[in-house]
Amino acid sequence: MGVYGCRPRPRLLGIGGESADTAHARAGSCRPRRKGPTRETEDLDCLRTPGGRDDLQPLSLQLWPVPLTFVHLGPFGVSTCLGPAHCSRHLGNGRWRLAELVGLPGRASSCPGNGSKVSLNCVSERRNYSFSMQKGKGRTSRIRRRKLCRSSEPRGVNESHKSEFIELRKWLKARKFQDSNLAPACFPGTGRGLMSQTSLQPLFVEAVDSIFSYSALLWAWCTVNTRAVYLRPRQRECLSAEPDTCALAPYLDLLNHSPRVQVKAAFNEETHSYEIRTTSRWRKHEEVFICYGPHDNQRLFLEYGFVSVHNPHACVYVSREILVKYLPSRDKQMDKKISILKDHGYIENLTFGWDGPSWRLLTALKLLCLEAEKFTCWKKVLLGEVISDTNEKTSLDIAQKICYYFMEETNAMLQKVSHMKDEKEALINQLTLVESLWTEELKVLRASAKTLHSLQTAFT
Repeated sequence: MGVYGCRPRPRLLGIGGESADTAHARAGSCRPRRKGPTRETEDLDCLRTPGGRDDLQPLSLQLWPVPLTFVHLGPFGVSTCLGPAHCSRHLGNGRWRLAELVGLPGRASSCPGNGSKVSLNCVSERRNYSFSMQKGKGRTSRIRRRKLCRSSEPRGVNESHKSEFIELRKWLKARKFQDSNLAPACFPGTGRGLMSQTSLQPLFVEAVDSIFSYSALLWAWCTVNTRAVYLRPRQRECLSAEPDTCALAPYLDLLNHSPRVQVKAAFNEETHSYEIRTTSRWRKHEEVFICYGPHDNQRLFLEYGFVSVHNPHACVYVSREILVKYLPSRDKQMDKKISILKDHGYIENLTFGWDGPSWRLLTALKLLCLEAEKFTCWKKVLLGEVISDTNEKTSLDIAQKICYYFMEETNAMLQKVSHMKDEKEALINQLTLVESLWTEELKVLRASAKTLHSLQTAFT
C-alpha cells in the first residue's frame, strides 16, 4: 500500500464544508480544473489507496491552514507516514467520498511526529477507517522522519505534453536517440530542466576510493593486456593524434598459443573484420592454436600470464651488471668498451638459449676481453672476426661463469618457491606458474652450459 505523488503546496484555507475545487479556485490558481483523473498535466497531488474498490464514491478533502500529514491507508488501518503536504483536489482515482481531519494543533509543523496527535476519519459507503498517530521514539521512527523531511522538497512539473517538447522528441527519435529516464519539467527556483522518471541509483555501491585502487588498476591492465590484439585504426579528426593500437576481441582470445604455428593476423579493410589465417592443418575435433609471436617465456608470462613448455624461443637475459661481474676490475679501458657496446646496441638483449650463448652475448664478451694492445680492433669484433684464440677462450670462460651463476640463482629460487607453496596455500596457482617459469629457465641454462663446454674443448 502506498501514497503516490504527495508534495507541499501553498497553504489553502478550507471554509466550512467547501469542496477542494472551491478552495483551489479561492487560492487563485491560474490553471482551470479538469474533469476526471489526470496524470502529469496537473501540478496537484493525489492520495491513492492501491487496490481500492470500484464501488466507492468520490471523496473530497477539507483543508486547514497548517501542513497536513498524510499516511498510508489500507482496509485494516495505517502502515506508515509519508510526510507533510497540502492537497486541493479529489483524492485517489475519484472513488472516495469524504475525509475530515480533526484534532489538528494550532501551529504549523514541518514534519510528522512533533508531539501532536493527528486523527483521520475516512468514511465510505462500505467501511469506516479511524486511526491515530503519535510521535515514535525508536530508531526506525527517527530514520523515517529524516527521510520524510528530505522528501518534502518541492518537485518539478512535467512538461512533456507541451508541443515544443513533443516536436523535440520526434526530432531526436528520427536520429536514433532513445531515453526513458528523463523528462522535461519546470522546477521551482531553477525553471526548466530535466526530471528523473525513475529512481538513478549510484554507479558504485562502495566508495570510489576503495574501488579505483592500485590493485584494481593492475587487475584491469592485466585483463586488457592479456587479451588485446594489435590493431592500427585509421586516424579520425575527433580522436587523439597519438596512435592507439590496442583492441579487444572477446571471441578471438579463446585461441591458445603455440610457438610452432605460423599465422597471419590483420584487419581486413575490405571485409571490415579482423582475420587470422593459419598455414597449419587441423583435424576434426583437434584444438586450434595461433602464435602470439616469437616470445620467450618471460614475455609470455608478463604479457599473457602463462609459460610455454619447451618453448623454442625461451632464453635467459644477461644484464649489464652481470656482464661485467667476472671481468677484471683493473681494466682501464672498461668504461670506453661499455660506451662502444652501448652506442652500437650490444648492451641489451644478451641471452642464453637452447643453443648456448647468443651471438650478441659472445660478441659483447669478446670486445670486453680485448687486451689493451688490441683495443683498436674493436670494429672487427663487432663484425664477427676472430682476433685471437686467447680472446675467444677468455670470452667463453666468462660466459660459462655467468651461466653457472644463473644456474645457482635459479636453483635457489626454485627452493624458495617450493617453501612458499607449503606456507601459502592460497597462492598455490600463482606460485606454480612462477615455478614453471624458473624450471624452464633452468633447462635453458643447462643446455647452454653443455654447449659452452663443447666450445671450450676445442681450445684445449
